[in-house]
Amino acid sequence: MLVDGEPVEGAVTGAGWGVSPDASAPEAVTRLSDEGGVLRIEAAAEEPAILQLTAGDLPAALPVVKGVDARTEPDPNAFSTSSPLSFPVDPVVEAASVPLLGPRGL
Repeated sequence: MLVDGEPVEGAVTGAGWGVSPDASAPEAVTRLSDEGGVLRIEAAAEEPAILQLTAGDLPAALPVVKGVDARTEPDPNAFSTSSPLSFPVDPVVEAASVPLLGPRGL
C-alpha cells in the first residue's frame, strides 16, 4: 500500500487482516495470511462470492458504553423482530446516560 507514493509500514503485515464480521460469505475465505508484506487469500465457494475483508483486528462485536435503558436485543413486544442495531455490540460498561442519545443510547 502506498500513500503519496511511499510504502506505508504495517499496512499489510501485522495490520490485523481478517474476514469482515458482517461478510456475506465468510465461509468462502479458507486461508488468509499477511506474511512478508503480501496479503494472500485462498477462497472456495459453490457459487460466486464477494470476499469482504477488514484490517485493524476488529472484534466480532463492537465494545460500547451502554445507557441504562439501551436495548441490545430486539424488543419481543415490537411488531418487527429485527434489531435496531446494524452490527453486533458488546456492552463493556454501563452509564446513566450517553452523549446525544441519553439513557437509551449505545
